[in-house]
Amino acid sequence: MPILVEDTKYDDLNYCYSVLDALKALEENNTKRENLNQTIQNRTQYKSNFGKLASLLLIPLIMVFTILFSRMWSVPMILLIIILLIESLVYILGMIWWKKFGEAQMITLGQKEYKQELSRIDEKSINLLNHPPLVSLRIADKYLSIDSVTQLIGYLQKRHASFLEEAVYMMELDIKNTKYGKKSLVEDNIFQKEKKYITKRQEKVNVT
Repeated sequence: MPILVEDTKYDDLNYCYSVLDALKALEENNTKRENLNQTIQNRTQYKSNFGKLASLLLIPLIMVFTILFSRMWSVPMILLIIILLIESLVYILGMIWWKKFGEAQMITLGQKEYKQELSRIDEKSINLLNHPPLVSLRIADKYLSIDSVTQLIGYLQKRHASFLEEAVYMMELDIKNTKYGKKSLVEDNIFQKEKKYITKRQEKVNVT
């Protein structure tokens, strides 16, 4: 049974949409990675501020409740003073501990969280790069940008091209002859960028 041109075109169109979705996912991973350091810093700062606030308020609140409790139950003044002095000492020691160890611990936890989150993002990119449609590609690496693949989809949808290879040929003519076409071709597209990053990352892991 002969293969119809329309069937080929729709298969190619579905393929291009699959590639486009994969490239968008790579773009999202790249953006998350670029923003990750700032995101973790903000989270660490928030936790640090919360810890400081808790340490500033907790012991004074306990001291207030101690005074109220002592009035209700007629606690001897000397015992109240001793309790308040102990609570003050705990408060001072807590502040010293936080300044010396607490803030450093928050930074260490932030660095650990950064590495874990980075590893998750990288795993997603590795999975995308090692599975269809980004393996056994029918489109050259240099055309694997979101703009270029969108342009290929346009050729197929608007019936300017009947199959993928023809759409690629038409895009190459546009790149050669028009300013609009040249804009769709970027030096380091998202596919090349992520592939280069993951390769370097894996080489570094293998060395260590």
